[in-house]
Parts: sequence; structure tokens; C-alpha cells
Amino acid sequence: MGNPRLRLFLVLILAAVLLPVIAGCEHLAPVIVKNNTDKVLTIYEDATRLHQMPGRPKNLAGTVQPGEELRPEHIPSTFNTYVFEAIDAQGNAVYSKVFTRQELEKMNWEVVITEE
Repeated sequence: MGNPRLRLFLVLILAAVLLPVIAGCEHLAPVIVKNNTDKVLTIYEDATRLHQMPGRPKNLAGTVQPGEELRPEHIPSTFNTYVFEAIDAQGNAVYSKVFTRQELEKMNWEVVITEE
């Protein structure tokens, strides 16, 4: 590997392979969903890079017991709009809110679910 051109070529190949992988990695949001109701809730979430409501959330974040919290580990922090919805055991939506990234950052990424 004494040839400087060969070294440069290998560095460029390595950069061409690793750069898209690194750029594709998104930082995850440190979201905490707190259930301040007396019901077991199933939490759904969705997010979009657009500045508009993404519609009904379709991603299952998990189930949370009364008084407990849930820490979904798959929500990217790079989106602009987030929606969270809580469904009770009877299938009723007891909570549904849309947040901007800035709002969630001000709330320390903490979503507190109360019955509306």
C-alpha cells in the first residue's frame, strides 16, 4: 500500500460506501408517553417531514398501563409533525393530538395522555 494513488482510490471507495449508510441513519426521538388515565391504552403514532397533519396514526408504539409510561424506540427526531393517539380496550380513541417537533422539544419529548 505504498502507492499514494491506490490509497486515495481506496479511501474514496470506502467513503462512497459508508457515506450513504451514515447519512441514512436517523436520530431517534427520546419520546416518553405517560398514561395519566385509569385505562390500559394502546398507543399509535405517526410522523411526517411535511408541515401538515399526517392523518390517522398507523404505527403501533405499544401498550401502556394506567399510571405507567412507554418509551417508543423507533420514532425519528428529524420529522416536522407528529400525531399520537391512544385507544382504550373498547376501541375508543381517548386521546389524539398533533405536535410539531418544536412543541415536542419544548415538552422534552414527553406526551402526557389524559382523558379528553
